[in-house]
Amino acid sequence: QRQIPNVLFLSGDQHWTGLFRLQRGTPAYTFYEFEPTPLSKAPRGLPALTGPDVIAEFGGDYVYGVVDVDTASKPVRMDLTLCRTQMPCHPGSEPAPANGSAPFTVHLSAAGKRGWDRVP
Repeated sequence: QRQIPNVLFLSGDQHWTGLFRLQRGTPAYTFYEFEPTPLSKAPRGLPALTGPDVIAEFGGDYVYGVVDVDTASKPVRMDLTLCRTQMPCHPGSEPAPANGSAPFTVHLSAAGKRGWDRVP
């Protein structure tokens, strides 16, 4: 309702991983939801998710998320990295997500009152 700029929701306890780009309101307001779980409990199978809101999904392994926020850059930048516990991981430097792959990194840039934009 208030369209607070540059919001990121971090959530968990799904026992599977997802990254979603959500648009709500008029005019469209964009925010992201990053669910980097599980870390210690048994992974569950992925739900049947499809559509333009799904950036990445991953299941079947123990993972953790790293969120790097660079407030010195203008506009503010943020990197979301999903790391697997049994693999080397380089937060901010992993490739973009592809077909249930992990580790991955997604780069975002603050887009003022509209939320976040994904950048290469």
